[in-house]
Amino acid sequence: MNLFSKALDLNTIFVALAIGFALVLGYWLWNSIKKGRLELEENELELRKFLERNPNDAQAHLALGNVLAKDSQRIAEAEAHLRQAIVLKPKYAMAYNNLGWLLYDKLQQYSEAKANYYKAIEFDPHLGLAYNNLGVLYEKLNRSADAVNCYWRAIQQSPKLAYPYNNLGSLLRNDPARSTEAEQFYRKAIGLAPQWTLPYKNLGLFLAKDPNRANEAEASYKIAIELEPDDPWTYYALGHLLAKNPIRHADAKAYFFKNIELAANRANSYYCIACIEATDGETESAFHYLQEAMQRGYDAEWARNDSDLDSIRHDPRFEQILNLPKSPML
Repeated sequence: MNLFSKALDLNTIFVALAIGFALVLGYWLWNSIKKGRLELEENELELRKFLERNPNDAQAHLALGNVLAKDSQRIAEAEAHLRQAIVLKPKYAMAYNNLGWLLYDKLQQYSEAKANYYKAIEFDPHLGLAYNNLGVLYEKLNRSADAVNCYWRAIQQSPKLAYPYNNLGSLLRNDPARSTEAEQFYRKAIGLAPQWTLPYKNLGLFLAKDPNRANEAEASYKIAIELEPDDPWTYYALGHLLAKNPIRHADAKAYFFKNIELAANRANSYYCIACIEATDGETESAFHYLQEAMQRGYDAEWARNDSDLDSIRHDPRFEQILNLPKSPML
């Protein structure tokens, strides 16, 4: 049964997760100023006060750039501080690495990002994170072989860094001959960083492909929820998993409703609930949630051809709802 496959494009979301979250540690690696200096928290005000007294401290500029990079409205200022760190300390490998990530992730300046990663590796050949970040860039450019090589180099240099294991799992997961390796890499990432939610999500997606491992997938998603209860995506993925099992439809709907509570884009979850209601013979409820989905911009052409809605397709209301304009208030 092709249940809700449009609503949750697993492949696209999987890659987006692996790339979008895999490098977050690169921003937060600074812990303190060197021994004998004031230790600083990741706090903008404290960092600015410290820089007033120590304007030539490269590590403080790096730290402030990292903090500012959290705010999409202050990327230019973040970039300026990262570049200043390099001016003050021209062989500062971590500054090149973090600047490369900002250029890649926030500004989509891939060539300059790659050049900065190369500089980071030049000045610190043992910086596994830089190899990992370069691998993510190659993956974005569809250079999978180069990405794999970079991830292995990252593991060689930093065997306790979780990110390259997670990323290797994502690259290998669609290769039937290497699926066992992919699972092992996800589990290795979890072992190294048990509080990091992404490998649990990725492992859940991987396991969900096998109907016989649905319980394992559910367990992995639930750990991710325990660690990050405000992340709407995992509720959505878990709802999608449970929706495949008719006896778990009530649970699936509960997770979709939780996604609706938390997510900015609620159209997909409303659509999934409509599909559940339609397959369960709850016609009026199915139309209600289908209307909610369509008014939020759900793909009418997909719904028009979705077998999950066959039970309501011939009702005159079906086409009326599919032709509703998107509401600007939703």
